[in-house]
Formats: sequence, structure tokens, C-alpha cells
Amino acid sequence: MTEPLPDVYVFASSDGELLGFSVKTDGTNLPANVSWDHRDVVPMTATSLARFVPHAEIALANLIMRGYHLARLTAQIVPFPQPNRNSS
Repeated sequence: MTEPLPDVYVFASSDGELLGFSVKTDGTNLPANVSWDHRDVVPMTATSLARFVPHAEIALANLIMRGYHLARLTAQIVPFPQPNRNSS
């Protein structure tokens, strides 16, 4: 007899930039400096996680090893460095 798959709790950051996946129902193992809103509960399978992230295998591995996974929903903007001197 096979054991039932554990659940994964899906959270979204209040600013809409991140998704957090946790094996804890309240998401207490997600970063505390972000406000998280509960979105969904799915079985811990690559197929279920693929609805949310493009590389579900990585998310699954992180959930198994660390108990959580973070995925960015928006592009991360990195500003260009400012020049040290004026150019002539």
C-alpha cells in the first residue's frame, strides 16, 4: 500500500512578485520579511507544481530537501552602475 503524497501549500507575496511553496500549512518557513497570502494546496508532485513554475523538478527537490521553494513571478531589475566621473 502506498502512502499518500504530502501537501504543498502555495503562497503569494502581497506585492505579487514571489510565489512561496511550503510543506508547512502556515508557511512559517518562508522568509519573514515578506507578507504571504495563502493561495492553494496541491499534492507534492512535479505535475501539480508545474501549474505554477516552469521548472517543477527544482521546486520539488527544494521542497523535499528544505521544506520550501521560492519562485519569482516578475523580472528582477538590476540598475546599471553610476559612472564614477563625468565623461567629456
